[in-house]
Amino acid sequence: MIVCDLDAFLLDGPLGSSQPEEVKLHSCIYKTHPEVRSVVHVHPRFTIIMGLLQGDIMAMCNEGAQLVKDPLPMFPHQRLILSDEDGMEVAATLGDSKAVMLRGHGAAATGRNMEDAVMTMLQLEEQARMNWYAYTAAGKDYQGIPESDMDAYREGWSGLMELPHLKG
Repeated sequence: MIVCDLDAFLLDGPLGSSQPEEVKLHSCIYKTHPEVRSVVHVHPRFTIIMGLLQGDIMAMCNEGAQLVKDPLPMFPHQRLILSDEDGMEVAATLGDSKAVMLRGHGAAATGRNMEDAVMTMLQLEEQARMNWYAYTAAGKDYQGIPESDMDAYREGWSGLMELPHLKG
């Protein structure tokens, strides 16, 4: 594990290690979103290709459907995030979303802890993969899960632990 301060300077890590080149992406999100405790930035292939093909990723399966219910924000550049200016632009683009797509450059997902951020990214990539399959099978006018079905699914989860057979 690498530990950096909010200005992206290395504080701790294994001997010989250094912070990642795009540490400003992480530090600027932490600076502007105090509720975020973890940031994951990767270059998942289906997220990249769907972002380039059409920008929006639609809900195609239950896992992560709420994440993509509304279009995810898109940082409109492919460049590396190396400066405070670029990092702050990514953080502003993220807004209130849990994830931001980086056009042609992957995505960043946030969470209340590392597991939450990693699961958000995995769910985003699964949604993108399902979108790719639908796109290649049906063309650009394929259909995703209707919003009413996503709402019903979310409502089912909200009362799940109150069901007599699952309580306690």
